[in-house]
Amino acid sequence: ISMHRSLRNRVLPFFNQNSRKLNSNKAFTLAEVLITLVIIGIIAALTIPTLVNNYQKTQYVTQLKKAYSEVTQALKLMANDYGCPGDLKCTGLFAPGTSSQSFGDAFVKYFKVVKNCKEDTTQVCFSQDVNDYYDGSGLYVNDQNTNYRFITEDGTAFSIYNYSDNCDSHCGFMNIDVNGLKKPNYRGRDIFFFYITNDKGPSITPYGDWEQDGSCNSSFTFGLSCGSRILGEDWQMNY
Repeated sequence: ISMHRSLRNRVLPFFNQNSRKLNSNKAFTLAEVLITLVIIGIIAALTIPTLVNNYQKTQYVTQLKKAYSEVTQALKLMANDYGCPGDLKCTGLFAPGTSSQSFGDAFVKYFKVVKNCKEDTTQVCFSQDVNDYYDGSGLYVNDQNTNYRFITEDGTAFSIYNYSDNCDSHCGFMNIDVNGLKKPNYRGRDIFFFYITNDKGPSITPYGDWEQDGSCNSSFTFGLSCGSRILGEDWQMNY
């Protein structure tokens, strides 16, 4: 028994000592923890803005695609209801003597509208300041003054102008702000310009050809043909 006690007294301290070493090896020093946190912070600072930006782009494109589909469908239904399947000119809504007001009153019936400013300049249904996409330095339109304006149930804002020229090809135009009065209110970001067209049936066509006019890339800030680029690149905002 005495020999067993002696052996135990010699062996246990050895295991206890090594156990403490193993436990101490599992712990991190304060410096190591701080360095890890700094690295995580740097990675987050570099990646989170990109992730947020990409998410916003996806939201803008999704809403634009929805608005594009709804507008096209509304124009076709309107032509049918006027007894003019596939022909906006036949409706008479774009004939000389008509106005943005008269067309807008007919067009707005095909949407769930939460606010209709029409041409009333005392009401706000569309951003008064529309900036270019890349640096925000240019103000190009003030749709608050003259166009027919309304906001739909999903928050999309429309500003419409009637050319009143018989609608042989381009019947008018519309600006679509996919998030309404919310910022950034940049053309090519959340605001897009479309012609109302009739040459291939009732539809809307984005302004320009971005590959030809270069108005939707980092070297030219106007952004007017960004709708053309989004549609041309299969509903992607690759800029």
